[in-house]
Amino acid sequence: MVAGVEISPREAEVLELIGAHLSNAEIAAGLCISVLLSSRPISPAGTHELIDALGIVTESGLGAGDVPGARRWARQLADHPSLAEVGHRATCRLLMVDALAGNVDEVLTGSVRILDAWRRAGSPARSLLCPAVAAVAMIHGLRDDHDARREWQEVLFDAAGCRYQSLRTLVLAGGDHAERGAAALADLGLAPMAPGPTPMMTAE
Repeated sequence: MVAGVEISPREAEVLELIGAHLSNAEIAAGLCISVLLSSRPISPAGTHELIDALGIVTESGLGAGDVPGARRWARQLADHPSLAEVGHRATCRLLMVDALAGNVDEVLTGSVRILDAWRRAGSPARSLLCPAVAAVAMIHGLRDDHDARREWQEVLFDAAGCRYQSLRTLVLAGGDHAERGAAALADLGLAPMAPGPTPMMTAE
């Protein structure tokens, strides 16, 4: 009851979300998750919708600065039984939230798990993984572990499916980077593309 007015459980839920200073999109996502969690039985389509909603509300929480809330949703997503066989997808958002929250130990532990799960799945190129992998690289950079940071940056390009472009960038950077990039391209049986001609500036 609010100020002597009776309200429904759903209205109370909306008011609680508004009181948490969430955006309309975050409130909608939270309510969507509530509905999906309360619906029984859960169909394959409903499960897919729930997983998407958990991902959306995690990212919305981060956008609103609600890191604890984002971590709660990310943890729920990571624990979802439907993602048990695809651990890299299950934990990628949790890894990203932990990195932004400064949970270094959790990131270092989680990064080993996500990398192992990703490789066991055949190292699929999925842009979904890029923020998590970039977050791990960031943590290694903050720890001044530049070798680990470079390794994770290379994983990032593999995860995004743009390995060739990343190696070509190394070649164009020159010096030791160029040698390493050219060697990796050679291992792939590829040659670096020559830089295109610089456009000529013409007078009007």
